[in-house]
Amino acid sequence: MILKWDGRIWTPQSSGTSSSLFSVWGLDANNLWAVGEAGTILKWDGVVWNRQASGVTVGLNSVSGSDAQNIWVLGSYNNLLRWNGTTWVSQPSPSSMELLSIWCGNANNVWAVGGAGTILKYNGTEWLVQPTGLEKSLFGVWGIDANNVWAVGGNVGVILRYNGSVWSSQDGADLKIFDVWGSDINNVWAVGVVNVLKWDGRAWSVEASPSEDWLLGLWGSDARHVWAVGRTGRLFMFNGTAWSKQPSNTNNSIEGIWGSDVNNIWAVCRPVIFSD
Repeated sequence: MILKWDGRIWTPQSSGTSSSLFSVWGLDANNLWAVGEAGTILKWDGVVWNRQASGVTVGLNSVSGSDAQNIWVLGSYNNLLRWNGTTWVSQPSPSSMELLSIWCGNANNVWAVGGAGTILKYNGTEWLVQPTGLEKSLFGVWGIDANNVWAVGGNVGVILRYNGSVWSSQDGADLKIFDVWGSDINNVWAVGVVNVLKWDGRAWSVEASPSEDWLLGLWGSDARHVWAVGRTGRLFMFNGTAWSKQPSNTNNSIEGIWGSDVNNIWAVCRPVIFSD
């Protein structure tokens, strides 16, 4: 299931698949990719969603890119796929761990995180393992530039920050964190099991949570327009001052969100209903 925000309401889009979808990312309003279970990759061309051949049958957990020739998808069994502008090509991974989230700063600055504290960096030529000393799974990664990258996860609110040289731990929440996103160096959010956290450039603080359920994904256009999504159809918007609930018209778990601007936002769902 795919939901589309047009600036007024969220409405479902026909995707041509019943597969669970876990992540969505795009170049612009006419070029988006959504990925999910059983090797599913869908491409939005501005009119319809079309399925693309991934060449794999494993679950695909995350998609991100920097330009039309550099788009990455990762998933179960340490699978890494790269879109070269024409086809999806499998890439070797230096890790045996499941990969859960990816963020592309540019073609030479790509980060992937996953099980047992795995962090990988692509330097434009090859993927290299980054030492963290962490054994807990990392579920989300996002950055501003090559010297400011965050990775989140764990069962006790793990937040790591990369300063261009090393990863270091930051104080955060005491519960699992699933995703991280920011508009600039002083406005970064992280969401997880009920919690919403905010980085102000100096420290993380716990914000008043809009949800009594898990929050799984984040995206925003700027510091006054931020969306958080989660289980049982949870969907919230931050207006620069407070979070408010938006009707999603679904009880499915909303797994990921991305937009090209405040009037063109997509969210992808896992068609499984969780009870409150």
